[in-house]
This record gives sequence, C-alpha cells and structure tokens, in this order.
Amino acid sequence: MGRRHDKAAVRCHRSVSWGPCLRHGWKGAVYFKVDENTRKDFDAAGSHALEYHRQGKPQALKSYMEAPADVLEDDETLVQWAERAYRAAINSHH
Repeated sequence: MGRRHDKAAVRCHRSVSWGPCLRHGWKGAVYFKVDENTRKDFDAAGSHALEYHRQGKPQALKSYMEAPADVLEDDETLVQWAERAYRAAINSHH
C-alpha cells in the first residue's frame, strides 16, 4: 500500500493496470470490480452498484460495487478487498 497526495494507491502487480478492477473517484467513492464470489460480501456490507444517468434515466454498472467505508479505513482490509477485485477482473477476461 502506497500513499500519494493523501490518497491510497493499492498495487497488486507492477505490470497490471488497476483500471479494470478499481474505479476511484466516481462521485467521491471507490468502486471495486465484483464477481459472483465477492458480490455477497458487498451486499452484506450494504454497498451499491456504480450508478450513472443516461438520457436522464438511472443506470447501474453492476460489475462494480462501492467499497464499504470500514474497508477503506483499514489498510490491511483494503488490500485484501483490492486483491479480490483484481482476481475478479482477471477472471472476467477468461
């Protein structure tokens, strides 16, 4: 876990972009890539899917869920959840 400009930067592997598994800063929230194995933990934490509006109608990108606040506040837990998001992203390409 590295710190830059008071924001956490999580790295799982140097050669892999975090773009597919982590969306940071969407309306001030952090979103992780989810799959059928990890979605239940996000649901249990009360997280919601990334939402946006298209032509005035709300849409949900259900493959990304908001990281719970308690996860973001604990570095060790954040790394664990980020690693799971990384695996979900990698597995979604197979």
